[in-house]
Amino acid sequence: MRLRGSMIFVLVACLLLGWVRSQESSASQRSRRLQIRRRVLERLAERGLSEEEREIVAEEIMARLDSHMGSSPPQQQPPPPQPPSSTTTTTTTTPHTHHHNNNHHHYNHNNPSHNNQHSRLPASLELAASRLIDERPSFQEIVSQIGPFPDLEEQELQEEMEEEQQSGMVKQYLQQEEQLREVNRNKRGEVPEEAASSLTSSQEGRNRKRGRKSRWQQEREGRRDAIRNNRRKRKKKLAREVRRMINAGNITLHEDESGEQFIDCCPSRDEYVNVTIGKTDKNRAVEIHPGFPYFRERVCLPHIENKECIFPRQSLRSGVVTRCKQQYAYSQALSRMYLSTEEDWKIHFITLKSGCSCQVAVNHKKKKRRKRKR
Repeated sequence: MRLRGSMIFVLVACLLLGWVRSQESSASQRSRRLQIRRRVLERLAERGLSEEEREIVAEEIMARLDSHMGSSPPQQQPPPPQPPSSTTTTTTTTPHTHHHNNNHHHYNHNNPSHNNQHSRLPASLELAASRLIDERPSFQEIVSQIGPFPDLEEQELQEEMEEEQQSGMVKQYLQQEEQLREVNRNKRGEVPEEAASSLTSSQEGRNRKRGRKSRWQQEREGRRDAIRNNRRKRKKKLAREVRRMINAGNITLHEDESGEQFIDCCPSRDEYVNVTIGKTDKNRAVEIHPGFPYFRERVCLPHIENKECIFPRQSLRSGVVTRCKQQYAYSQALSRMYLSTEEDWKIHFITLKSGCSCQVAVNHKKKKRRKRKR
């Protein structure tokens, strides 16, 4: 029993080893067959055949190649047999293999009519297939020429090397361009006349910008100096005019208890006027009764009215405008409507000059701030 069990075990091991070797050989044959088929399809595509025609011709060529070389296409092997139990007795047989008829797809060059009877291709495709078969190399040459599939890492390394070569070429091209530009710059520097006439150099552009900035600064400083000079002139002129009016006695000096003297910002004086026609508070013209011929009014000086007030310039902000304006008040008078002789005389309020006041502009003009260039 032990001898019988050991023999069965050895037999099963041999069968497994044979099955593994057959699987390896079938895998290698399958890969070679796929490579040959791919090469055949490429050759057919070069000859201008359509996809359907290429598939038909490729199948016919592969079948004839198998029959010509005496090898059948790889068949799917049955799964390995399960080892029998020690209690049961089984008989082992070799796996069934389908024997391929070598003469079934063999192309007969001497009798093409016999080949046409078994071929599924038209005459033109049959002729192209026969030419391809005649031109094909031997099976051993095809196998020796077809190498293993390239590894992905090798492809990536090759692509990286190509990219490095391209980048190196680009860098070299850029360096050559820079050298040419440098040579052109040196040539322009050798000829001073052309360099002076050129307006595209960076140094000339910077010089032009500096010149414009200096001119703008000079113009701005000139405007500021002119404004300052005008202010100084106005101050001196106003001081001279005030001193002249004081000396002439046109301005009344006001003196306090300590003896300090003051003047009005808008000087005025009293006058007696003969008013025959006046204006009421309702803006109507009236005729004054002859018994009230004279009225006392406070009027602005002729050279002061609608002019600047007498202020120290430093006490006001720059841009503030002042003026001396005549003021009016109402006084009673016996009068009647103008050109109405039938109306009786009545007391009306008429407008009279009552003094000179200084007015200051509230909404003075603000200076516009210039935005700084960034």
